[in-house]
Amino acid sequence: MKKLFLVAAFAMVSAFASAQFAVGVHTLYGTEVSNLGIGVRARYDINEQFRLDGNFNYYFKKNGLEFWDINANLHYLFNITDRFSAYPLGGLGLVTASSTIEVRDPFTGKVLSSTSESSTKLGFNFGGGVDFALTDDLYLNGEVKYQIISGYNQAVMSAGIVYKF
Repeated sequence: MKKLFLVAAFAMVSAFASAQFAVGVHTLYGTEVSNLGIGVRARYDINEQFRLDGNFNYYFKKNGLEFWDINANLHYLFNITDRFSAYPLGGLGLVTASSTIEVRDPFTGKVLSSTSESSTKLGFNFGGGVDFALTDDLYLNGEVKYQIISGYNQAVMSAGIVYKF
């Protein structure tokens, strides 16, 4: 999973190399998986109002559930002040969940049997966020989005830092 995380981060960084580009890291919490995670993001400013945002999120494994998603969202920026902006977002997400159930011997702890399942689904994102400029190039970011996926929905809250090139 670490290799997948690094490949996704590298792909997002190399996809948009320009002066209107930003990269960041964030922590997150998903309500349906009831767990914390980490993520990376890459942003590309189309113009002063519109921005593309791609992110990869990995939720820490919990109770045999492993969960990650890749998202592509469009932001519409409202520059409230020179240092503060807010945005609604909409986009697409690809979500993968894998679960492993192990039956263990209660006396020895030895695994008697193991069953794994995996599912990948495409869904929609909508929500919003805020950016606060610490310097001209460094921003704090907070975001809340709702992921709508067939048979599965969740709210995702994230907070992180973004560096603009």
